[in-house]
Amino acid sequence: MGSGSGSDDDDANANEAVKLLARSVGLKKSDPFLQLADALAVALDKDDVAEVDRLVADMKSIGLPPHISSLVARQANQGTIGSEQSYDVDGEDIDAGSTFSDTVTEKIRVKVSSFYDSEKSDPANGKYMFWYKVGIYNEGSEPVQIVARMWEIEKCKGEKEVVRGAGIMSTQPIIPPGDVFTYQSVCPLKVFPAKGKRLLGSMSGAYTMCKGNMGQHNFTVKVGKFNLILPSDKPAK
Repeated sequence: MGSGSGSDDDDANANEAVKLLARSVGLKKSDPFLQLADALAVALDKDDVAEVDRLVADMKSIGLPPHISSLVARQANQGTIGSEQSYDVDGEDIDAGSTFSDTVTEKIRVKVSSFYDSEKSDPANGKYMFWYKVGIYNEGSEPVQIVARMWEIEKCKGEKEVVRGAGIMSTQPIIPPGDVFTYQSVCPLKVFPAKGKRLLGSMSGAYTMCKGNMGQHNFTVKVGKFNLILPSDKPAK
């Protein structure tokens, strides 16, 4: 009798586990935050910056769902993550909208977004090509000039590279008040990531600018960190 009762209990526990799992899957599919996360992945793949901005703002206003919020809180208490929200994508912790950054320094706003170029990449030989688009907005009251740039590139294996140069694209553009200067450039990565890994690296940096009647005031404008991520091979929902 004892063994039979144990078997019945095991069956009941198994059935309950299946029901809970089914309910969890259903809740995740109906959760507005995760629906936005799916839409964000599509927008990032299409390099739709305006849609990325809108979706990230919506995700921030909704907030993390409970099952993710509790994980974030637990990790924060353990000191394993910073203040930024993150969620798990294909087994990796990838920040929502992390291929995009928006940073303001002394009324100069720098927006950057990155995207993967599959046509110019050759994964078999460890060659991955990423483009990044930059918008530099002068939200101040006087013109500024970009005189130098610096990029710090960090690969998924921990290697770091610093690139410095004068101006941008062989020029030192002047940005009038209320205007914006945009350009795009490329970041080739030579890496051999583990199978299934999508987060291949990150970039951050700074521009040296000057302003004033004689250009006498030099200051540094930060570029927030953004990630270089392979698009998901999962079909869009």
